[in-house]
Amino acid sequence: MDLILSRALHALVATLDRVADRILRCTRVRDTVGRFGGDEFGIIAPIQHQPDDAARLARKLLEE
Repeated sequence: MDLILSRALHALVATLDRVADRILRCTRVRDTVGRFGGDEFGIIAPIQHQPDDAARLARKLLEE
């Protein structure tokens, strides 16, 4: 693997790690976070109280 490709891969992995950290900071302990494939993440967040809890989580992820 040449040096440029190696550095690009390292930067990609570092970026995905930062995204994962951001998602974990925004979710609760009871939520489930997973990474699917290369750059796709999923969140299972049980909503028990208010219908707008999902919207609140989405805003928090965007603003973090």
